[in-house]
Amino acid sequence: MTPLQHVLTEFQKSTRDLAKLLEEDPRLHIEEQLSIENHMQILQLAYGAWSCRHLPKTPHDRSGLI
Repeated sequence: MTPLQHVLTEFQKSTRDLAKLLEEDPRLHIEEQLSIENHMQILQLAYGAWSCRHLPKTPHDRSGLI
């Protein structure tokens, strides 16, 4: 397993675990809310930057990639 595959596997597990927990509608402290929001933003910014460098700019160019 490559380092990227390992990180993705752990990320997917953590994401599913957090989603299940949130479905139970727990009360979150402000620190927990901010932690979730901050980490979602970090990932969104990092993936956005990556996609600008690696994905074609037009939908037509993306055929077969996704």
